[in-house]
Amino acid sequence: MRQHPLRILIVEPEPRIASVLAGVLEADGDRVDTAGDRAAALCRITDHAYDLILADMEMPGLDAPELRDMLDQVRPLAQTRVAFLTARAHDPSTRAFLAQSGGESVAKPFSLRQVREQVQLVLTTS
Repeated sequence: MRQHPLRILIVEPEPRIASVLAGVLEADGDRVDTAGDRAAALCRITDHAYDLILADMEMPGLDAPELRDMLDQVRPLAQTRVAFLTARAHDPSTRAFLAQSGGESVAKPFSLRQVREQVQLVLTTS
């Protein structure tokens, strides 16, 4: 069983998706921040240490490799606590990035159960 509350950052440009994810995780007892763009993500990551970051792989102005670079500079220990949300889970370049980076992923569309399972997986393997 995991400890509560976790501090989680959701980096997702679609407000409705971010809101649903935040609502589910908050209902589980976690503290959740959201960022919808590069500037907000950088601000949140700079200001807070997160137990987990759920991030869309393809945001305007911030893709997965750029987020990894940002974390490497600002919060290197957070590298192992990232799960990427992607609609392109079967794309060879997406799979190659995830394999190279060691990142976890949740394929869109996803169920809330899958998100909860991924949160648990990231926390138990990091």
